[in-house]
Amino acid sequence: MENGPPMVAAHTHRLPPVVRLAVVGLTAAVFLLLIATGLLATYVYQQQQYIQGKGAQRDRENARLEESQRRATCDLLDQLPQGALLDRPREKYGCGPGIPLADLPPAVRQRYAPTPAPAPPTPRVVPAPLGEPATPIPTPAVPSAPREGPGPGGPTPAPESPSLLHPVTDPVCDLTGLCI
Repeated sequence: MENGPPMVAAHTHRLPPVVRLAVVGLTAAVFLLLIATGLLATYVYQQQQYIQGKGAQRDRENARLEESQRRATCDLLDQLPQGALLDRPREKYGCGPGIPLADLPPAVRQRYAPTPAPAPPTPRVVPAPLGEPATPIPTPAVPSAPREGPGPGGPTPAPESPSLLHPVTDPVCDLTGLCI
């Protein structure tokens, strides 16, 4: 057998330098993009954990502030005299009863002493003719304070009275001498 022509390699030349540079550059760019994506994913995860931690911290801080405000309100209400006007806020915030009226000076005590309720009117008895029993005549009702809440004509507006603040401002006025 005879030797045939020598076998020639298909590509005996190298790729042009521009193509080689482009392939190496694209490979490096893809590798760097993968690294950047991994780093960004790590940072996003850390930030999400931080935000969730801050949410819990914010909730704790809000609860602490609300408790601090409740305690400050109770401290203020406990420095004021006992009375029905402040019972609702004291109950709402879980505060104490306030200063007993007996501990206040007599002049201040008179301002905060509850006013006695008017006695109900007694019916008049009109003498009846002989042989008939006496019948009581009803006395007209004493006009009472305006009723609050919805009524036949809708809610009645409560009259504004400057004395609503006196239970709060009078102790301050007495203690500090600053009167509003």
